[in-house]
Amino acid sequence: MVNQVRQKSSTKRARAQRLDPAERRPQLLQCAIRVFARRGLGGAHHAEIAREARVSVPTVFFYFLDWSTATREEIWPHYLEFQERIVAIIANTVRRWRLDRGITDDEAEDDARLIVGSAHMIAQLKFTRCPADKVDHFLRTLVRSTLGAAP
Repeated sequence: MVNQVRQKSSTKRARAQRLDPAERRPQLLQCAIRVFARRGLGGAHHAEIAREARVSVPTVFFYFLDWSTATREEIWPHYLEFQERIVAIIANTVRRWRLDRGITDDEAEDDARLIVGSAHMIAQLKFTRCPADKVDHFLRTLVRSTLGAAP
C-alpha cells in the first residue's frame, strides 16, 4: 500500500511548454472553447481548462479571472461569425430547394435564422431526454413551416 502511494505521488503529469504570455492566452482560449463545447459555459471550470492545457489552475486564473469577460470580449465574436456562416449555408440550401420547385421569394435568410435559432430547442429536447418521436415531430414541423411543404 505504501508503495502504491509513493508511485502515485511520484508520478508527475506532463506540463505544457513555457509560452510567451501573448501565446499562452490564445492557447488557453482554444482549450477553454473545447471544454465549453463538451461541458457548456456553465459547466466549464478553471481546473478542467487547466487540465486540457496542461498548466496549473493558477495559470488559468492569471489569464482569465472571469470567464464572462473572456466570453464577451473574445469568444462571442467568433460565435457570431460561426452562426452567420451557418445561416448562410442553410439559406443557400433553402433557396436551392425553393428554386428547384419554382418557388420565388426572398425569405430564405429569415427562415435560416429560424432554423439556427431552433437548434437551442433541439438541444434542450435532447438533453431532457425527450422521446425521439417528439424530437422528430418538432424537426418535421420546423422544416414544414420553413419550406412550406412536407419534407
